[in-house]
Amino acid sequence: MVVLWPIKAPPAHSPRRVHFAFESGPYLVKLLEADEKEDAFRLRHDIFHHEHHNRTLPELRDVDEIDEYSDHLGVYCAGRLVGTYRLNCTLYSSLFYASDRFDLAPLLSLPGNKVELGRACVAGDSRKGIALHLLWRGIAEYMKRTDCRYLFGCSSIRSTDLQQVAGYFKFLQEHGHLSDSLWLDVLAHRRYPDFAKELNGAPAEKNVPTLMKAYFKAGAKVVAEPACDSFMYCADFLTVLDAKLVTDRIGRRYQLATAD
Repeated sequence: MVVLWPIKAPPAHSPRRVHFAFESGPYLVKLLEADEKEDAFRLRHDIFHHEHHNRTLPELRDVDEIDEYSDHLGVYCAGRLVGTYRLNCTLYSSLFYASDRFDLAPLLSLPGNKVELGRACVAGDSRKGIALHLLWRGIAEYMKRTDCRYLFGCSSIRSTDLQQVAGYFKFLQEHGHLSDSLWLDVLAHRRYPDFAKELNGAPAEKNVPTLMKAYFKAGAKVVAEPACDSFMYCADFLTVLDAKLVTDRIGRRYQLATAD
């Protein structure tokens, strides 16, 4: 079992859950049942640890305590799980992956239910298909059923190099991807030293990960400086999407509810 950080207090938890499933061609999209979550943990291990970092964990599973309090979305093709997302809703939990990296109090105090998105991955042979699109359709359905106002989560780039991370942040700043209304603090143990100083001479980075591009197209904004994750060798950018501000085109595409 991967323990990413110690749990200081048990989260508030409600046994209530939503359930749904729908088909699209050869694909089945559903919230995973308890006995199906192992498929997600093993797919996450294969991608996050074996593929990305060429390492193998003893139990071949990527799992932490937050998984117990989360819903897990899956996309199946021919009986095989090819994509998954972890959905951690404030209706059921008060423990969040991002809370080890950022002070979430200003975000969590906003009105409306919130869902933390995380551990998103798609199998290598399905990345050029519609699996990611179907995951977003599943997220849209989950938002409707939980009456969700905000989506938030850590979007990562695979680098912990200060200059590269600062250059990436500068690129996001120059292209209007930073929030001008909500800004959160990075926790001390996750901060990059001298980050603000590095921005003065950092070159702009243009390679935006596919997943983050999808967030930005939907209208998401980065709401904090990046946090360092030395275990996963990445920099985490906290993104927040207000469902009431979702662009009309993306709303129609993923069947999201837009503002009146």
